[in-house]
Amino acid sequence: MSGFLEGYGEGDARRARRNWWIAGVAVCALVIFGAARYILRDYFEKRQADRFVSLIEQKKYEDAYRMWGCDPQKPCRDYSFDKFMADWGKVDMAKAKMQDRNCSSGVIRTFEFTPDDKAYIWIDKSNRIITYAPYDDSCRQPLVQR
Repeated sequence: MSGFLEGYGEGDARRARRNWWIAGVAVCALVIFGAARYILRDYFEKRQADRFVSLIEQKKYEDAYRMWGCDPQKPCRDYSFDKFMADWGKVDMAKAKMQDRNCSSGVIRTFEFTPDDKAYIWIDKSNRIITYAPYDDSCRQPLVQR
């Protein structure tokens, strides 16, 4: 009868260690997922803005204009291709300092060519269309949604 109670409680101890291990892995996974989501929250919008800059640098203005949801053959009502070319055709993106600001429904990218010459674009998170930021570098909600 001496060996009868030797293993008593081992199953409970093993189960408790396993449960703590599972809980620890779950908490770590949630922390890693939350950190990755926070860091990458506006990854696609920044990539869209980088693509726009790249197209301007490569002088592919028609493709850049399409990123505004417009087409040279079928221009936007309030932003014609000629106006787009006047705004972006002679811009030297290599000299611009760029800064991004995350807002709840989009990203504002600021282009600072000189301290007095800045441009603000808005990349909408829902459709990734680029427009001018309605309130410069402020995250107030735009008055008109496209």
